[in-house]
Amino acid sequence: MKQHTTATGCKLKPNVRAMRSMLSTEELRRRPSRPADYAAENQALIALVQELASSPEGILQKLADTALGLCRAHSAGLSLLEEGDGKSNFHWRAIAGQWAPHLNGGTPRNFGPCGTVLDQGVAMICSHPEVDFPYWEPVKPVLEEALLIPFYIKAEAVGTIWVVAHDVSRRFDAEDLRVMTSLGVFAATAYQTWLNLKAVQRVASIVESSHDAIVSKDLDGTIRSWNGGAQRMFGYLAEEVVGKPITILIPPDRHNEETAILDRLRRGESIGPYETVRRRKDGSPVDISLTVSPLEDTEGRVIGASKIAQNITGRINAERALRESQSRLQAAVELVRLGCYAWNSQSNKLQWDDTVRAMWGLPAGAVVDYEVWRSCVHPDDLARAEAAIQRSTDPRSDGVYNIEYRVIGKTDGVERWIATRGQTNFENDVPASFFGVALEITDRKRIERRLERRVEERTRELQESNQQLHVQMEQREIAEAESQQLQRLDAIGQITSGVAHDFNNVLSVVLTNARMLSRNLRDDPGDQEGIELILGAAERGANLTSQLLAFSRQQRLEPQVVDLNSTIVNMGGLLNASLRGAIQLRTNLAADLCPALVDLTQVQSVILNLVINARDAMRSGGTLTLETFNAITDKELSGPAAPAPGRYVGLTIRDTGMGIPDDVLPRVFEPFFTTKGPGKGSGLGLAQVFGFAKQSGGGIALKTHVGEGTSVTVFLPCAEVVPRVRERESGAEQISTVELKPCILVVDDDRAVLRSTVRVLEALGYAAVPAASGQEALELIANGLKMELVLADFAMPEMTGAELAKAICATAPNLPVILVTGYGDRETLEQFREAQVLQKPYDENGLMKAILTALT
Repeated sequence: MKQHTTATGCKLKPNVRAMRSMLSTEELRRRPSRPADYAAENQALIALVQELASSPEGILQKLADTALGLCRAHSAGLSLLEEGDGKSNFHWRAIAGQWAPHLNGGTPRNFGPCGTVLDQGVAMICSHPEVDFPYWEPVKPVLEEALLIPFYIKAEAVGTIWVVAHDVSRRFDAEDLRVMTSLGVFAATAYQTWLNLKAVQRVASIVESSHDAIVSKDLDGTIRSWNGGAQRMFGYLAEEVVGKPITILIPPDRHNEETAILDRLRRGESIGPYETVRRRKDGSPVDISLTVSPLEDTEGRVIGASKIAQNITGRINAERALRESQSRLQAAVELVRLGCYAWNSQSNKLQWDDTVRAMWGLPAGAVVDYEVWRSCVHPDDLARAEAAIQRSTDPRSDGVYNIEYRVIGKTDGVERWIATRGQTNFENDVPASFFGVALEITDRKRIERRLERRVEERTRELQESNQQLHVQMEQREIAEAESQQLQRLDAIGQITSGVAHDFNNVLSVVLTNARMLSRNLRDDPGDQEGIELILGAAERGANLTSQLLAFSRQQRLEPQVVDLNSTIVNMGGLLNASLRGAIQLRTNLAADLCPALVDLTQVQSVILNLVINARDAMRSGGTLTLETFNAITDKELSGPAAPAPGRYVGLTIRDTGMGIPDDVLPRVFEPFFTTKGPGKGSGLGLAQVFGFAKQSGGGIALKTHVGEGTSVTVFLPCAEVVPRVRERESGAEQISTVELKPCILVVDDDRAVLRSTVRVLEALGYAAVPAASGQEALELIANGLKMELVLADFAMPEMTGAELAKAICATAPNLPVILVTGYGDRETLEQFREAQVLQKPYDENGLMKAILTALT
C-alpha cells in the first residue's frame, strides 16, 4: 500500500492523505530553541496538582492556562472526544488566550487537525488549517501555527492539548514540544479525574433523589400512594398511612399549611419548592424541601396532588462527602513524584509519606516529628523556614506555606533542595490542620547555578523579563498611589478629631481661668470688662468648634433647654453674612416664647440651612423673615412631616422668592433631590431639617405659592422648666453655698488643663488631687489615697481615660469615673452612652452637674 508524506518528508500512516497544513515535529528540532525554565515548569506542575486536589472541576481550564503561560502562546486549550455524541466531534472544553470566546466549540473527529494527530498518534505542527479544511476559514484570529499533543486513557485516544500562535511573532521550538509532551501526560490524568468527578456527581444525584419521599393524595388530603423514600424518611409503612389523612405527617401548629395547599390545588396551582417541617412516626421533626403539583384526569379536572419531599439534611451531608472525596485525590500527586505530608500544629504531630522521608534521608516507615524535621533543615535556612511556618499559621494570613530550602539527610548526609507548598486550615481563627506537598529540586538548583554563568547567552530572555518588570512597576505605582489616597483620607479623619480635642483643651484652660478671674476681680470694672471680652471670645470659639463638628455630623444628638429667641439673635452676624446685599432680614420673635428641648448645635444648623435655601430662592433680592411663636396642635395633621398633637415651639422662615412648583413640592424632603444646577447643592438641606425635627419629637409644615414665596415652619418640642435667674449670679450662689465636698482625683496629661481643673474644683470647695497620667492615678489609688470620684481625660498617651476607668472598675468597682473629652467623634462618644461623659469646654455649672450625677 502506498504511503504518503508530510511537507517535511515525514512518513504518515497508510490511508492518510498528504496534507499541506500538517507538519512533523522534526521541523521544531531544526529551529533555534529557547533554554528550559525548569523552575517555572515545576512551579506550574505543583499548582496543577494542588488545583487537582482542591478543585478538580476546574483542572481542565487550569491546564489550558498553564500551557498558555509556559509556551508563551497566544491561545491554548484542550479538544476532547465525549460519549454524548458518539465521539464524532472534538469539544473545546477549556480555552485560554485569544480564542477564549470559542469555548465549548469544536471540530469534526474525522476531518481536522486534532483528528489527524490522533490518527497518527504523534505530536504534530499545524499551519493554516484552512488549506486542507475549508471550515477553518471563518475562525478568527487566524491560526498561524499550532503545536498539538495527543493524550490517551487506557490506550484509547481521548483528545489533544494544543497551543496556538496567531501571527509570525511567535514560533514554537523543541523546548515547547518537551513542555507540551509533559503536559500531555498530565492531561490524561486530569481528564480522567474530571470524568470521574462527573461520574461521582451523577451517582450522588441518583442517590440523593432515591431518598426523596413521593406521595399522592386526594383533594380532601387522604393519602393514596407512598413510596420507599417516604417510608425511609417518615418511618411509616405504606399500609400504615394509605387511606389516612396527610395531617398525620404535619405538626399541629402547621395544619393551616395543608388547608392553604388544598385550596391552591383546587385552583390548579402548583406549590413550591419551599422548606418546611414535617413529623416522623416517632414524633421527631424532619426538615424538608416540599413541592406539590396538581394531578388532573383526562378531562383536565384536578383530582388530587403529588408531593415530593426532600430531606435537606441528607443533601447537605452528601455535598460534604463529595468535597471530602475530592480533597483526597492522590493520582496526580504520584504522577510528578511529589511527597505529601500533614501537620497538626496543636500536637506537633507529623504525617509523612515515604517520598518525603527519602528527601530527608530517612528509611521507609521511619518515625518523624517536628524535631526530626527541624534537625535536618540546613542551619542557614532554618530561621527562614520557621518564619514561613509562623506566617502560614497566623489566622490573619491566607494560610499558604510556600518556600524552598535545603535539608541534610539524617542518615546519608546528602544535601538536597526542597520546594514545598501547603495550606493551613483554620477553625475559629485557630490552626486546625495543615496539608502540604514537597518536591526535590536539587537538579533544578544545579541547572540554575550553571545558567547564572551564561547570562550573555540569555539577553533576549532578560529583555522579555525587563518588559514584564516594567509592567509590574507600573502596576505597583498605581497600587501605591491608591494606597496613598486611602492614607490621606484616613489622615483627614484623624486630624479633624485631633484638632477638635486640642482646640477644646485650649478653650477649657482659657474659659476656666477667665471665669475664676471674673469672680476674683469683680471690684475692678476695667479688669472685669477685659475678662468678659476674653470669656465672650472663648465661648464663641467653643460654639464655632461645635458648629463645625455639627455641620460635618460628628456629634451625637444631645437635647437641652434652648431659648430659640436668643439663639436667633446670637446668630444674627452669621445669618447677615450669609445673605446678599439686596435681601433684607427681619425678625418677629414672641416675647413669651417657651424654651425648646433640642440639640442647640443642630438647631443652629437648621436655621442656617433654611436661611441659605431662602436666600437662593430670592435671586433678585427680597425680604427674609424669621418668626417664633408658641403652638398647640390638638389633632392629627396630614403628611409624614407633620407633628403629632401636643405643645411646640414654632420657628417660621419666610421668603418672598420664586416659590416651589406643584410638580416639585412632593419631593422636597427626599434626600439628594435638588433643583439647583450641578455643583450648587447636595439636596440634603431640607432632608436634614426633616430628619432633625422628627428625631427631636416635632415636625415641619411648608406653604408655598409660585411667584410669591415660601414659608417653612419647624415645630420643636416644648421644655417645661422653671424660669432661670441670671446665669452668672446663679453660678456664683452655687459656689458660695458649697460646704463640705468630696475629694476628687483629677487625671490629665495636659499640664495647663490639669492645673486649671484643680483650681476650679478647689474654688468649688472640693479637695482635688492631680495626676498627670493614668499610671500615676493607679499608683495613688494603690497607695491608699481616699477619694470619692475620678475625673479623667479621655485622650491620654500610654493609658487612655477609658482604659483607666476599666482598671479602676477591676480594683474599686464602687469608685465613679467621669470621662472628659474634647473629641467631636460621634462614634467615640457612642461607646460611652451609658457612662458619665463631660464634653470640653465646660463651665462650673456643667462640672457641678456631672459631679453630682456621678456621686448619686
